[in-house]
Amino acid sequence: MATVPDPSNAAIDATARPVAGPNAGPCRGCRSDALALVVDLGRQPPAERFVRPEDLDRPDQLLDLRILVCGVCWLVQLGGEPVPAGDEPGGLAFTVSPTMRAHVDGLVADVLAQAGGPDGSGDRRIVEVASHGNRLAERFAARGAASVLIESVPAYAAAARAAGIATVGARLTPDVAATIAANTEPADVFVDAFYLAHDPRPGEYLAGVARLLADDGMAVFEFDDVLPVLLETQYDGFRHGHASYLSLGAFERQLRRVGLAVEDAVTTPAYGGSVRAFVRHAGRARTTERAAAILAAETDAGLEGLEAWRAFAGRVATARAAFRDFLDERRRAGERVVAYGAPSRGNTLLNSSAVTTEDIAFAVDRAPSKHGQFLPGSRIPIEPVERIADVRPDYLLILTWDLRDEIVGQMAGIRAWGGRFAIPLPRLEVLD
Repeated sequence: MATVPDPSNAAIDATARPVAGPNAGPCRGCRSDALALVVDLGRQPPAERFVRPEDLDRPDQLLDLRILVCGVCWLVQLGGEPVPAGDEPGGLAFTVSPTMRAHVDGLVADVLAQAGGPDGSGDRRIVEVASHGNRLAERFAARGAASVLIESVPAYAAAARAAGIATVGARLTPDVAATIAANTEPADVFVDAFYLAHDPRPGEYLAGVARLLADDGMAVFEFDDVLPVLLETQYDGFRHGHASYLSLGAFERQLRRVGLAVEDAVTTPAYGGSVRAFVRHAGRARTTERAAAILAAETDAGLEGLEAWRAFAGRVATARAAFRDFLDERRRAGERVVAYGAPSRGNTLLNSSAVTTEDIAFAVDRAPSKHGQFLPGSRIPIEPVERIADVRPDYLLILTWDLRDEIVGQMAGIRAWGGRFAIPLPRLEVLD
């Protein structure tokens, strides 16, 4: 089996003592020094910063991608500071997939149920954080409900205002929350759809949520679930834009520090496995059986123990080498591989196995905003999906593997020329 860079990186520090060097603690969640190395994926460019043609002659910015776990609060986290968001509004890639559109519609329905009914009836005040291409606000508006957006990235905030969305251009902190509440009203419903993991100081941010939320209010959070990451070796989810990787238990401990608590929670298949948590002020929350079942599953999996993470690190090393072997075999056989999708998490997968254009000719994506750009690190060009029929590759590598069923159905035509699908995770799989 082929080796990948730094194979010793699979080791985990079972002592949970402070990690030395620039990526050391304290823990983002509890501020302790009990951080242990989970996995080191080497030096990689920021996964969300695609390369424009005019920048191809510039070297990528490389940063250590080291993932740690706290032996006190069990928050999994990025070593060092996360890369801040860029200056330009993102495209609407999140809304391209029918599967993800249905997921977002389900979230909006849940939020509006908290706001007073399926049609958003009543005068409940909805506040959301981070725009994500304004997709939530647009869906609220389509259902007859209005929301206020808190957006810290200036260009994203400007795009939201241009779309007619009431926007506060700031990062949410207790002071910002106090100002918003004083100038208008506290939030009856607060919505965080996959933002929390990006915030470098989650305790401060959650304290802002607690300050903004009305006494009888409900906060709805969605975040990538670290349990399937552990169980299914989903190491491609680790990237510089994410500061934290949350379990429901670690999330609950952070909430308790600011006077909030989980009342209910469900899991969803989004992004390989996510949690939708419903949060109230601690004195008002009554934990449901659904939330308790998720916490029990985390305990059963050993999520709050170093042994499980040591085993995970070993599986990551094996998966990286197996992926590298697969591509080497294709090259030796003279077979052409094209990637489907240009998600940021795909860049972690590619760069951690030293993939280049010699391995994958190009990637295709349904989001026009990505066409003509290049994947960071690997410098693989991104082209329209129609290029698949022109090139007729032997293998279509699905980087957006969490949408595998949708994509296999859309691209079934590749079988006409003998093309096959390759699914990199949760395990390397080839579909005829």
